[in-house]
Amino acid sequence: ALHVMSKVMKECWYQNAAARLTALRIKKSLANYGSMVDIK
Repeated sequence: ALHVMSKVMKECWYQNAAARLTALRIKKSLANYGSMVDIK
Protein backbone atom coordinates (compact mmCIF):
# COMPACT_ATOMS: atom_id res chain seq x y z
CA ALA A 1 0.00 0.00 0.00
CA LEU A 2 2.70 2.46 0.94
CA HIS A 3 4.73 1.56 -2.14
CA VAL A 4 1.83 2.50 -4.43
CA MET A 5 1.17 5.75 -2.58
CA SER A 6 4.87 6.61 -2.61
CA LYS A 7 5.08 6.02 -6.36
CA VAL A 8 2.04 8.20 -7.06
CA MET A 9 3.33 10.96 -4.80
CA LYS A 10 6.75 10.97 -6.49
CA GLU A 11 5.14 11.23 -9.91
CA CYS A 12 2.98 14.14 -8.71
CA TRP A 13 6.01 16.19 -7.67
CA TYR A 14 8.15 16.18 -10.82
CA GLN A 15 9.75 19.58 -11.36
CA ASN A 16 8.66 19.52 -15.00
CA ALA A 17 4.92 20.26 -14.98
CA ALA A 18 4.34 18.35 -18.22
CA ALA A 19 5.72 15.17 -16.61
CA ARG A 20 3.40 15.29 -13.60
CA LEU A 21 0.38 13.06 -13.35
CA THR A 22 -3.01 14.58 -14.07
CA ALA A 23 -5.73 14.50 -11.42
CA LEU A 24 -7.67 11.99 -13.52
CA ARG A 25 -4.63 9.69 -13.80
CA ILE A 26 -4.15 9.86 -10.02
CA LYS A 27 -7.81 9.05 -9.44
CA LYS A 28 -7.67 6.08 -11.83
CA SER A 29 -4.42 4.78 -10.32
CA LEU A 30 -5.80 4.87 -6.79
CA ALA A 31 -9.12 3.35 -7.87
CA ASN A 32 -7.27 0.56 -9.65
CA TYR A 33 -5.16 -0.12 -6.58
CA GLY A 34 -8.27 -0.08 -4.40
CA SER A 35 -9.97 -2.67 -6.58
CA MET A 36 -6.85 -4.87 -6.47
CA VAL A 37 -6.84 -4.74 -2.67
CA ASP A 38 -10.54 -5.70 -2.54
CA ILE A 39 -9.86 -8.78 -4.66
CA LYS A 40 -7.09 -10.13 -2.43
